[in-house]
Amino acid sequence: MNQAFESIAVKVITEEGFPMAVGGICLPGTGTYWEERFRQLASLCISNMDIFNIDYALARAIQNIADESLLIAGCSLKAGIELAYGESTGGVLGCPRETICSAPGACEPLPKGFSMYTTAGGPGLAALADQAETERAAVAVRALEGAITGEKIMDCMRNAGIDTYLLVFDGTGLGTHGCVVAASPGKSTVVFL
Repeated sequence: MNQAFESIAVKVITEEGFPMAVGGICLPGTGTYWEERFRQLASLCISNMDIFNIDYALARAIQNIADESLLIAGCSLKAGIELAYGESTGGVLGCPRETICSAPGACEPLPKGFSMYTTAGGPGLAALADQAETERAAVAVRALEGAITGEKIMDCMRNAGIDTYLLVFDGTGLGTHGCVVAASPGKSTVVFL
């Protein structure tokens, strides 16, 4: 089942001065292309800073640059707003050619053998694994205690036996981690905000 997909993740600063981590899983030979395309998202301006519109604007921006070579994409944004305790936003994940929707709190199949688990507050995980494996891994990452580090996340994913994935944490709100982890065989990139 494991095909040679590429993973990428980059950090950009938006025109509004907000740090954003953007990542994806793409077809072989397109990683450098997607690094360059993701950097174009630095021009993003979000007109209405509420918890719904931030995520919608992020997802829409990714859809606007996506083509068939980008299988999975996600990003985390640290917007300069304060939210009530327990509220978070600024994290999106999905197949960029699918309809934009809120995190269903469930695991769903995606093309090319991927599945995705998303839930409000995250993290969201898209992995080259079956739905049960993806959900177990996402729940295990969510249960990590103490400071979240790239090493803790990657250990959790190694223990789950998953080597190709995109993991996204919300970037805005109290207690959010603002992180994107993109991994494929032989390569892992962790971007914290």
